Amino acid sequence: LRIWEGRVEIPEFQSRILAPALTVLALKIAPAGFSERSLWHILRFLEAATGYVALYAAVSHTTGSRLRALLSVGLVTFAYLWVPMTDSGENPSDFFDIGFTALIVCLALAEKPFTLMLVVILASMNRESAAFAGIVWIAVTYMRYGPRDLRKFLPALAYMAVSVSIVWGLRYGLAQEFHPKQTLGAIESLNRWRAYFHPTGVTPMFAATALVFFAILRLMPRPWTADQKAMSGAAVVCACITAVFGIWTELRIWLPCWVMLSFTAVIGSNHQSDRDWLASLQQRR
Repeated sequence: LRIWEGRVEIPEFQSRILAPALTVLALKIAPAGFSERSLWHILRFLEAATGYVALYAAVSHTTGSRLRALLSVGLVTFAYLWVPMTDSGENPSDFFDIGFTALIVCLALAEKPFTLMLVVILASMNRESAAFAGIVWIAVTYMRYGPRDLRKFLPALAYMAVSVSIVWGLRYGLAQEFHPKQTLGAIESLNRWRAYFHPTGVTPMFAATALVFFAILRLMPRPWTADQKAMSGAAVVCACITAVFGIWTELRIWLPCWVMLSFTAVIGSNHQSDRDWLASLQQRR
């Protein structure tokens, strides 16, 4: 709630106003005597439900399959499983990050630029990863149409420009004095090098997720479709950006990439029946 007073502990979090705004609203409408602690747990449940319902709905809409939507939710849930174990602080934006990334991918694949812009605006108030909408749009456009018609890439530039403008506008507009505290995440990550060698630390946790996704992606039928290549490419590019600006030991920073890869795993044959899709997996094996 200190975000509203312009004195958040980590200045870079000053732009993440979506969850705090919902908290302030809930405090105002909650019955008298309702404890803030109870309200916090209720909000966390609702935020988690919103994020996962958005993921399920986005994958279900894209593939026409409830089974594949559940698989995507399962993969992302497994990726999130390690997040609370790698950082002592609670970031309310985690679940919304999952939901917004899923909506961004869904709308990019559906080529709905104006609706996607609305999502980008709202997502920018949650976390900086909203700018990844531009990367996703570029990847989908390039794989579907090639590099010839540059006009098709213009929405991507708009998404990134709007997202960055909102993030920096909120930081400088809300903070009493905005003095960046965090250097590039990559530098901070290197300063924590001992954490990568702990036997129960971030490295085995990250590897556990990566191996599961690798196994699932290898199981998918070949050849991959243009959309699958687009999503995997976008995930790689976003992972590189994340590695530069994010702190590697906090596994929450990789959530958008895992969401993109979960789409990669299930969008090979959209609107194919679940029985035929499972049969294709058996043939692949």
